Order: sequence, then structure tokens, then C-alpha cells
Amino acid sequence: MAQVRRARAVLASATLLTIALVGVLLAAPSPSVAATSEPVGCNVDVLPGQARCYATIQRPTVATTPGGVRSFTTAPDVAHGITPADIATLYDLPPASEADTPGSGPAVALVEEGDVPELDAELATYRTQYNLGACSVTSGCLSVVNQQGRTSPLPAADPDWAWETMMDVEAVAAACPACKILVVEAASTYTDDLDIAAATAAASADYVSMSWGSSDDGLRARDVAASERTFSTAGVTFVAATGDFGWHTYIPADDGNPQDSLACGATSMPSTPGDTHSCTSYPASSTHVIAAGGTTPVLASDGSLSEQMWGDADDDGSPNAGGVSSGCSGWTKMNAAQALNGRARGACGTARGTADISALADGFSMYHHDTDTDRNWWIGGGTSLAAPLLTAMYARAGNHTSPFEIYARATAQPDAFNDITSGTATRGCPISDRWHLCSDGVGWDGPTGLGTPHGLESLEPYDGPILDDPIPADYLVPITASASPSTSPSPVALRPIRHSGKVKVSGKARVRARLKAAYGSFDAGTTATVTWLVNGRPVAHGKHLRVKKAWLKHRIRYVVTATGAGRTPLSLTSPTVKVKR
Repeated sequence: MAQVRRARAVLASATLLTIALVGVLLAAPSPSVAATSEPVGCNVDVLPGQARCYATIQRPTVATTPGGVRSFTTAPDVAHGITPADIATLYDLPPASEADTPGSGPAVALVEEGDVPELDAELATYRTQYNLGACSVTSGCLSVVNQQGRTSPLPAADPDWAWETMMDVEAVAAACPACKILVVEAASTYTDDLDIAAATAAASADYVSMSWGSSDDGLRARDVAASERTFSTAGVTFVAATGDFGWHTYIPADDGNPQDSLACGATSMPSTPGDTHSCTSYPASSTHVIAAGGTTPVLASDGSLSEQMWGDADDDGSPNAGGVSSGCSGWTKMNAAQALNGRARGACGTARGTADISALADGFSMYHHDTDTDRNWWIGGGTSLAAPLLTAMYARAGNHTSPFEIYARATAQPDAFNDITSGTATRGCPISDRWHLCSDGVGWDGPTGLGTPHGLESLEPYDGPILDDPIPADYLVPITASASPSTSPSPVALRPIRHSGKVKVSGKARVRARLKAAYGSFDAGTTATVTWLVNGRPVAHGKHLRVKKAWLKHRIRYVVTATGAGRTPLSLTSPTVKVKR
């Protein structure tokens, strides 16, 4: 599995602006309430040999200024955001019929980590809210197994990953109400366990979604030999999220402490296509796995919904976010199906390019009870939303044999996909991105691939003619100094921030006790910001935290991020402590 670069990423939310969504979302209350987006507890730094999820949620806050295209106005704790009906509208899916009995369709497997004891009940609430019919363990429509495929014993509950799991099962329900849902719960985020879970999923279902991954920078084929054997299973369609950290990645510092770095996101594009050391993620970069990019919904003045690229402006500004992760992978070659596409070939040469296709990575209405806030309804997102949506649509289309035939179809039938040609470039994307590896473009581009499905036909097996798709002429013009835009800024080399000392929680983790973030010191001229997390969710900022009674038996940790002018941000995470009486 992938060589994972561990980051200690801060979860910092930023206030977003408000719009009223006519016919889709609730009208704004007074005062208007907007949502701020933040990665969930499993969408943070990981150790080598582990994977991270790619989910985000939005936290409601009071907004002071209305406006904007992607914020979702909502009354407190009610269903809001993109609904199953909106999903059907965006992708021209056939309406549900009386024949679409839950559980009568194909099985979609979701590879997750840890157990969610409330999964059955929460999925029932979501499906009742949107009239999708009952799909439960009792009825046989929903199955939950451990990584060996047994219903007992299930792994320990993981409240951080529970956000990811709930969003995934609800996304499948939204895009394919009749599909059977199989949740395969790995015992840990270590890739050995996830490999076993993925193999179990492939043995039990024809469609497998993976909303997780890790940077593939420096990856070697021998590192993922076991994974590739599973992903090459005939008759199974695998879909994986491409990642949420834009044109950045994370690498360990020499002292073992991780730091946020531009190492795999080049500050300028090379003069020839190929490995750009971009932020591709495994398993999405596997030549056997459909790489799911992401979009954000846009509401027009006439009330119609459309999509644009999910980019840097569409996340919370934290170091482990930045829009869709995309580009040309350095570890493996482009498969023959993708090589049919002139723009992908022109951008990446013979290297594997991601994404292949995309779906919503923002704005999704999801149900999950959070004990810390006593809230239930949230806005979910991240490319980990796109993966189960696309997997469910592949299942409805019945294509578990040739998922990459989307490339041949796109050349012969350009209107088979909704081409995404607007949006904000991903974080760190160079102005010189003429190949659209991290910005939107006509036809194939890195963040959204071929675009989004336009009807189930776009994902069905393709038996039409294979047409020539030449590399666009402007992709072939060498980059020279004179050809570079005069307004393009020179790349700025960021200096790393150095850290000394131990990172730990000081004080006894007891109810009403006062904890202190003890993290040593950073270079002079830098500023440190501390975010405290309880069960993976941000609860407070500052160097000290008073332990609440409601946090009894919960896990507390903090993320400290150092920033400075001309410096690469450095984020470190403390060990976890468990609250006692």
C-alpha cells in the first residue's frame, strides 16, 4: 500500500457566506446561519503505512454577510443541503420506481475503518427523511462485516471515522436507493488491514468504494503488490477518492516530525509532460481503480443546480485541505484506456493521471448524531463523497467489467459527460498550469477528469467505435521564458519551520481539570495556533482547555500549527488522552 507521509494538520474552520437555495434548501432564518467547512477527525495526519479518509463537514455558525455560491443556509439541526432528488437531477438519473425495492439492486461495498454501532439506526433516519424505503440489517439490504467478512466480532468503534462511514452509506442510498449496501470494517487504518478489507469487499460485491488514501509520492510498485492483486480482480469496479489537499502533500521532517510541504506540488510546471510530482493519492492512482475527483454545487438565479470544480476557495483553509488532489503520478504508467484521451496524454505523457471522472465533493445533506454538540444534520463533502456516489452510479449502470471505457465514450460522445469548466484552482496550483492538472479546463482536467456523469448511459459498457483523440496543439508548444505570461510571479521557495521539544498534553485528563498544550518551541518569528479536538472534532482554540463533564471517557488531543512569512506551515499533533472522572 502507499508510502504515507504523516502530517499533523490543523483543523481550522473559516466562516463561509450565505445563499438561500430555492426548492433545494430551507429559507434563511433570522439571523442567517451559514456553515463553515472542516476536515473530520479521520481526515488528518497518518503514520507511514496508514491511510486517511477524505471527508469534510460544515459546522453551522452565525453569518454576518450574506452572499456567495457554495454556502448552505440552514435552520439549526434540520435536514439541509443536496438531497437524493438533487443528485438525480444533477446526473440525470432515472427516477425511483415501485420496482426499486431497497435491496433488490446490486451490492455496493464500502471499505471503512472501525465500527459504527449506530449505523443501522442512522441510515434508517436518513432514508426515512428522503422517502428512500427501509434498508436494514434485519431486511438483508444492509450488511456490516469485519475485514474477514464475518458479522462478529466487529472492530472497536471509531468515532472519528464514523463521519466518513455514515456519509458513504448515505451517499450510496442517495444515488442508488435499491442497492444493497455492504460495509466492510477494517480493524485499523493500517494498509495491511485495509488490504484485507478490500479483498473481502471484492469477493462479496461487484462494486467497491474507497473513500481514503495517502500520497503516492515516492511509491514503488513493490510497495503495493498485494493491493494491486486485489484491484485487478476481474468483474469488480473499484472507485477511490483522489484526496482533498490540493496541489500539496505532506512529508516527514528530518527529525521525524511531519510538516506541510510543497514537495509534490511543483511551484511551476515542467517544460514537458509527465511526472510533475503532483499530489496524486493511492489507491486512486492505481491503473485498476477509477479516480474520483470532486465538484461543488452552484445555484443559478432561476433555481437550477449545476457544478463547478471543487477548489481552494471551497474548503476551510487548513493545511490538510485545498480542493481536489490531482495530477500525474510518478509511480505507475497510464493505462491503455486513459491513453486514448488526448488531453490526459498531453498533460501526463505516459504517467497515470488523476482524476478519471468526478461527482459532488461538497454540499451533501447527511445525518449523523454528534454527542458533543447534540446535533444530527450536517453538510458533508470531500472527494470521499464523490467516490461512493460514483460507485453507486456504476452499480445502477451495471458496469462492473469495463469502468475505464468512459474514455472511449467521451471521445465518441462528448455530451455523455457534464464538462466542468469553471471553479477555483486547487491550493498551490501554479499560474503556468496550461495542462489543467490542478485547474478546470475543457475536456479532461486533473481535478474533475472527464467531468460528471450525464445519465447512467455514460457509465455503461461501451461497444462503439474507438476514435482518434489527438493531443491539443497548444499542449505541444514547449514552455519557454518568452512564452510565459509576463504577469506570472516567480516561484517563491518557502523555508521550513524548525521545532524543538516534545509535543504532549500537560495536566490530568479529568472532568473540570485544566489541560495545557505543551509543544516545545518553534523558530523565532513564527506564530503557533492550537486547536483542541474531542473525539476528532474541534472544540476550542488556545493553549489551555477546561475539560467538560460531557467529555467523560472521550479522547482529547490538540493540533498546533506554526506559520510565518515565507515559511512552510508546520503542524504537529499531540498524543491522545482519555478523560476520566
